[in-house]
Amino acid sequence: MTKIVVVHLMKKDDCSKEQPLPDIEAKISNNQIVLRIQCAKLKGVVPRLLAQVDKLNLTIFNTIVVTLGNDQIFDITIVVEMEKESSVSLKEIVRVLYSALIRDH
Repeated sequence: MTKIVVVHLMKKDDCSKEQPLPDIEAKISNNQIVLRIQCAKLKGVVPRLLAQVDKLNLTIFNTIVVTLGNDQIFDITIVVEMEKESSVSLKEIVRVLYSALIRDH
């Protein structure tokens, strides 16, 4: 069975233009999870995300980082595997990653 959790959040800046906050999508099939994150390109953001994934006891199989929009945005895909006895939910994974990203906003 496949579950999907998608988080899309927006905020307004001083000029009333919408600026995307970190956008995180998590998909699970069996015990494999694909995490897709779009966020501002900030120094240290990728190692910080990978450290948070490691703290959740998820095994990282692949990480792809692409820059978009004049090198201003990271598009990050992380493929992980959850231990069969793990009780962490997709919502918790997304919450932890989102918290790590908004520290710089």
